[in-house]
Amino acid sequence: MIQRFAARFPDKANIVNLFATAAFLVYGWTLYASFWKVPSWIYFLRLNEIFSVYAYSFIVNFLESILLTLGLVLLGYFLSGNLWKDGFLAGSVVMLIVIVGSALVHMRIYDDPNLRVSFISSQLRWWLVTFGIAFGASFISVRVAWLRRSLETLADRFTVFLYIYLPLTVLSLAIVIARIAL
Repeated sequence: MIQRFAARFPDKANIVNLFATAAFLVYGWTLYASFWKVPSWIYFLRLNEIFSVYAYSFIVNFLESILLTLGLVLLGYFLSGNLWKDGFLAGSVVMLIVIVGSALVHMRIYDDPNLRVSFISSQLRWWLVTFGIAFGASFISVRVAWLRRSLETLADRFTVFLYIYLPLTVLSLAIVIARIAL
């Protein structure tokens, strides 16, 4: 019974590669968005406060990466047919890129506070279209051999970034704990 349950999950290497892809996208977006703000932060924040901003951000990024990975692994568990099982990593990477990319584009389109009502009213339609595109792209990526290999290679290469992001997250956790303790 337990073996049948465990057999439906993807192997650990694919899960790590998927987590690395999620971490690359999430941490990368945070770093990209925040580097534009650092010059202005220097004028009104001390260095330890800037480190604290990044510490909290990295902890949130770590949790977001885990949630994205967990969501796709659970989706893979429930869709564990041969198509999804064999192409789990490629299909999940495409879904991850489409979903995170869509969230970034959606936030960029509605970045003006005056568009808050439009942003909220567009949520259902935006995400229905996004998930439709994500599932379609995932289905195609699993079927096209060269695309599948390319996505799996890309996800494998993203694991290098875990050597940067995970220690930064541990350091961030230490900074947050020290701030709470003081």
